[in-house]
Amino acid sequence: MSGMAAGVLAGAALVGPLHRRFPPGALLLGVALAEVPLFAGLALPLGPWWVAAILFCAVLGAPTLRVLVDVLIFRQVADERRGRTIAAVMTLFGAGVPAGTAAGGLLLQHFGTPTAVLVLAGALAVPAVHALARPEIRRARWP
Repeated sequence: MSGMAAGVLAGAALVGPLHRRFPPGALLLGVALAEVPLFAGLALPLGPWWVAAILFCAVLGAPTLRVLVDVLIFRQVADERRGRTIAAVMTLFGAGVPAGTAAGGLLLQHFGTPTAVLVLAGALAVPAVHALARPEIRRARWP
């Protein structure tokens, strides 16, 4: 948990420089594609410092993506619909937590840690590769 907390704090310092340097599509794809090997790295039994380092790196992009969603979605919605839009998006984002926890628990129970982590890394790869194949995501620009 401390690795993740430190990663989010470090990532917050990167939001401005990353948003000035890269278009939103590149940021989204970069963070999504980086998550796959990072998550797969958790399958290596190299100890708690390894896990902390992986989790630190894995959440570095979270603040950047949070601001990206704010700029590209929330600020583009009409004022009278913004509250409902934010609630809907946050509900969808939040639904992944219990679903991922349940899937991870079932995989761990039946297959063990390395296999469970690699299956989940593969599950992360599917939407990342799908996003990479979408030209509109690659062409996305800041408003």
